[in-house]
Order: sequence, then C-alpha cells, then structure tokens
Amino acid sequence: MIMTRISGQNSVLLAIVGFGVLAGAAFIFVKVLVAELTPLQVVASRTMAGSVAVGAVMLLTRTRMPKSMAFVRGVLVLGVLDGVAPYLLVAHAQVHVTSATAAILVSTMPLFTTLFAWWSLRAQTMGPATLAGIAAAFAGVTILAGTANFATLSNEAWACLVVLGFGSTGLGRAVYVWAIGKAGSVKASLVTYIAPVVAIALGWAVLGETVDIRTLGGAALIVAGVASAMFGRQLDAMALRVVAGRRVLPRGLPARTET
Repeated sequence: MIMTRISGQNSVLLAIVGFGVLAGAAFIFVKVLVAELTPLQVVASRTMAGSVAVGAVMLLTRTRMPKSMAFVRGVLVLGVLDGVAPYLLVAHAQVHVTSATAAILVSTMPLFTTLFAWWSLRAQTMGPATLAGIAAAFAGVTILAGTANFATLSNEAWACLVVLGFGSTGLGRAVYVWAIGKAGSVKASLVTYIAPVVAIALGWAVLGETVDIRTLGGAALIVAGVASAMFGRQLDAMALRVVAGRRVLPRGLPARTET
C-alpha cells in the first residue's frame, strides 16, 4: 500500500488528515443528495459504492479477508454500528439541519470511542464468491430502499454520490482502518477534529450555509469537551506540574524545586 512507503508518524498523520477531509466533505454530499433521494437510498448507495472501492484496494494490495465465523460476526456488528446506523441517522438529520451542524454533532464520536477502546478485531481470509455475495446483497438493499429515483438525479447529485461512495465511504474508510491499526483507535479518532472544520468551510463556501456565533460556539465547546474527555489525565498532570513549578517566595523570587 502507498501509505507503507511513508515512514512512521508522518504516514499516520497523513492518513488521519486525509480521512478528516473526506469525512468532512461527506456531509456536503449527503446534504445535496437528501434533496433528491430518501435517506435509506443515500445510505444503500454510498455503502455499495464504498464496498467496491474497498474491494479495489484489497485487490491492489493483495489483501485477503478471513473466513472465520467470529470475524464475520464482528464485521456484521461493526458494519451496523459504525456504518449503516450512523449513516442513516446522519442522512435523516440532514433533511432538517445544515451540514455544518451535523458534522459538529458527529464530532462527539471520540467520547464513545474511549468507552470501546479496549475492543479489538482478530482476523483470517474470504474469497471472491463471498465478496460477490456481499456486493449482490448491497445491490438488493439498494433496489428495496424505495422508489428508484436515480434516473431523475441531477448531474450534481450523481457527482456527489460517486465521490461520497467511492471516496469518503470506501477509500476514506480503508485509509482510516489502516491508521487505527498503526496508531490505535483513540488517536485515530482525532480525525473528528478535522471533519467539522472541513464541513463548516465547505458548507459556507459551496452550499451558502450560514456560520453564526451559535455554530462556532457550539463547535468550540464540543471540541474542548472531547479533548478533556480524551486527554483528561494528561491535562490534570500537566496542570499540577505547572502549579508546582510556579511556587513564589515572598520577595517574588521563584522557589527552588525539590529533586
């Protein structure tokens, strides 16, 4: 994989920033699409396109999926909890709220990531027939999602759907999973600091959404709260060191620190 050619911290940072940009842009694409498709159609389409992109990455990197039932069960649970459910909820929400607001609220994700940080997935391999079956299942879901409105989609909506599915959902997730493997789930979840910024900027520049004090203030509080929740111990320890290092004598001279 291309990312393996970039060493150490730089590769992880590049992966996190890259996925952050794709994730932030996804809110813009969804906002455009929910004006022409149902939320379920948007989710079914983006997950199907995403699976094709992930399959292409697997072929290029010669990666094989495990066949064990434990792996399959884990993937199903992860797919529902980390893919279908949140995508559907976000799509429903964006019928009523701006892309910036949706992105800001989703940035609370690290709060929940810390609760599941000890969960891990162990794997073995899955062949072409299984992958074809998965693709067929996604196609079936797409057909059953509702009246087939795709023939009436505007060129703008088609472009958004392609980039959302293959880019933000497929390629973006592949890069993100790689980053989790290298840096751990908690560090990788820092991507949620990047996505809202991208979503707010694109919502203002592309969709003409209003960015007011309430939006910026809410975003600031969420970012501060998430940072405190994730790095609370480190922040407490840092504050204690600062207080201990600033003890002052009566004449205003700094106190000597004990060794």
